Amino acid sequence: MRSRADKRTADFKAAKALTKFQDLISTVTGAVIEEVVAWQNRTEDRSQTRAILRSNDDARRRL
Repeated sequence: MRSRADKRTADFKAAKALTKFQDLISTVTGAVIEEVVAWQNRTEDRSQTRAILRSNDDARRRL
């Protein structure tokens, strides 16, 4: 049977490990969100560029 001190030490180590794991998850989640936002911005930029090119092509055809 473990003593109270051993149990407290084990609880402290578990809490410390959990905190480190939560920090890691938070960091990874933040990085993923940044990448998704950057991807969305690139996609929107491409869509806007395509729309501009299409409207330019339409204007040229009308001439």
